[in-house]
Amino acid sequence: MRARILAALCCMVGVSPVQAQDVSFAGKTIKVMINFPAGGSTDILLRGLAPAIEKHLPGKPKLVIENKPGAGGLVAANYFYNLVKPDGLTIGFLTGIGTSGLVGLPRVKFDPSKLRWLAALPQTQVVVANKKRGIRKAADIARPSKQIVHAITGPNSSATVLTSLFYGMVGAPHKFVSGYRGQAGTILALQRGEVDAADMGITIFLAKAAAMRDGKDLSGILQRGVLNDKGELVRHRLLPEIPTAVEAIKAINPTKLNSTEFKAYKIVVGTFNVQFGFTVPPKTDGKIVSTLRKAITAALASTEAKSAAMKVASFDYDFIDGEAAEKELAGLRDELRKAPEAHKLLLRLMSPHK
Repeated sequence: MRARILAALCCMVGVSPVQAQDVSFAGKTIKVMINFPAGGSTDILLRGLAPAIEKHLPGKPKLVIENKPGAGGLVAANYFYNLVKPDGLTIGFLTGIGTSGLVGLPRVKFDPSKLRWLAALPQTQVVVANKKRGIRKAADIARPSKQIVHAITGPNSSATVLTSLFYGMVGAPHKFVSGYRGQAGTILALQRGEVDAADMGITIFLAKAAAMRDGKDLSGILQRGVLNDKGELVRHRLLPEIPTAVEAIKAINPTKLNSTEFKAYKIVVGTFNVQFGFTVPPKTDGKIVSTLRKAITAALASTEAKSAAMKVASFDYDFIDGEAAEKELAGLRDELRKAPEAHKLLLRLMSPHK
């Protein structure tokens, strides 16, 4: 991951925001479509990054943000893939479409590996536990004093699927409680002691770092990890003290590292490398794609964008360029094709229960 990021940055050395660009957007308005509601973490992050992106786009067009929520982000993703004109005047900032798109859920009408990616911000998640409920470290998950009650926002989300797979691999008795409105709801339930554990995105976890890093009551005990260039799940650089699920499985039940469940787990975590993605539709002209890639890559590397992300979301992000994102998804698509049992498992876990 770090190698890909550094490669993207090295390519920009000595290149000004408009140098070597083939397309100008002077006098134009570019719409950026978000697949989640206004005021959410995706929306807040993009609005923080928008001024830097606007400055680096050749011709300095005006950016307009459009929120198109629904069906866990699928409404906008389906619309964007099939109905948006591929003229570069509509960019998607789409969150969490990798897993559902590659698995091919019934409501999915897009293939994320066929989108033209401009850049992506990797993400990971942390399992946060209430210490008062007897879970203080990853090992406690495998031998809880009683069934683990885990708060979720929905039964078929990628976070729920990962947690379910992990609990199964380490043999942890558990029960999911759903119906909460977003992570804010699950965190509140955790703080009140209504549940034992909940999943938290790294952006929210870092924003609440004082309370979540070895806090008095709540603590991050496990992270999904990041899939690196060697295909290994390793600790995120911003969470060096929190063990990965792989480390816990190795310690508790290492035989599961060769299982169908682990293959499925690894593929889902791999999609988090493109969790926040800047994209354009599949048939967008190559010159437009190249122009937008250079501009957004330069913007994301800028001090202005980094500072803005820290200010609005306490997020010290990494990113990969569009070409790397496309290769990432193509590789995961191939891995899924080579593991049909893992594909079937994910399809079953992520499909709405009748």
